[in-house]
Amino acid sequence: MPSKRFIPIFATLFLVLNTSLAVASQKAFTSTGEIVILNEDGTWQYENQSLSAQATKKLKTNSKKFKTPKKSNFPLKSKINSFGLRMNPAEWGFTKKGAINEEAEYEFRHKKLEIYAMAITESIEIKVENLIEIAIENMKKVGSNVRVVNREYRNVNGVKVIFMEITAVVNGIKATYLGYYHSNSKGSTQLLAFTGTALAAKYKQDIFNLLNGLSTQ
Repeated sequence: MPSKRFIPIFATLFLVLNTSLAVASQKAFTSTGEIVILNEDGTWQYENQSLSAQATKKLKTNSKKFKTPKKSNFPLKSKINSFGLRMNPAEWGFTKKGAINEEAEYEFRHKKLEIYAMAITESIEIKVENLIEIAIENMKKVGSNVRVVNREYRNVNGVKVIFMEITAVVNGIKATYLGYYHSNSKGSTQLLAFTGTALAAKYKQDIFNLLNGLSTQ
């Protein structure tokens, strides 16, 4: 069974974006205090364009097409946006409505390994390049030695996502976070998994067995 040693990290993981906005005219504030401009088509941009400029840096595209593993045959669907996931119930357990992280619609724990994951689903469309930049900035607020190991566009079951891998020290523990980020007109999704950095290479295939079940409804 997975150790409970990582539970405090899970509870304080603010890598994810809380996109709840307090609207005032056509401006709004994110939960971390940045001012954004709301557009009539439902999209938005930062009033301070520095983050947007960082987000538009060209990312490479992985030519491989990622598919759901054959044993991942248990479907989950979001009630918030178009996110869907097929998982292997023999390997993963899940809970709804964020028992540990209140922002998560689904949380996952591997039944044998020290791997945790969560799906953060929002009804607002956010430019996915901005989404990963906000994730990085939020991680820096709760962790130290934050380093982006890799980020790239991927095709996962026909869905264009950004994959990002980050390492950081959170609550004194060296952790590695791997996630898929996606956004469309129905909303934004962050599907994230993490484990101890010393275990990441060993468990990567197990992590991608979950992440590669991502789909849209």
